[in-house]
Amino acid sequence: MTKAQKVTPFAMLVVIFLAVGWSLLPFQFIEGVDCDAPLLGGQPRTDELVGLVLPDEDCPAKARSRLLTSAIIALVAAGAATAAVALQPISPQCSRGDHDACRFGWGNLLGEDSGIGCQCDCHQGEF
Repeated sequence: MTKAQKVTPFAMLVVIFLAVGWSLLPFQFIEGVDCDAPLLGGQPRTDELVGLVLPDEDCPAKARSRLLTSAIIALVAAGAATAAVALQPISPQCSRGDHDACRFGWGNLLGEDSGIGCQCDCHQGEF
């Protein structure tokens, strides 16, 4: 595996933890209307009306919006990291045609060959 493939899952987990953490933070809808965390329902902490804002309706609606945003960010991070790990990168050694210097391995989990194989597309084999 390349270094990027080893680091990408950890970066994805950090983004997902930040998205979940953001959904666990209480928020303020407008000045004077405090709401609970979106992941916990987003209920208003006070019942007093501020202008045209109805805390009983607007806090849960804003909480659903923040929760959806967190979910989309986590989904995009997971998809991007999966694609980055699944795509087979071409090393500079393979691009030059120097296949004996290919130092990165690729797991051959599917197919007839098993073990670690060279990541070059131009040949098959194990090293």
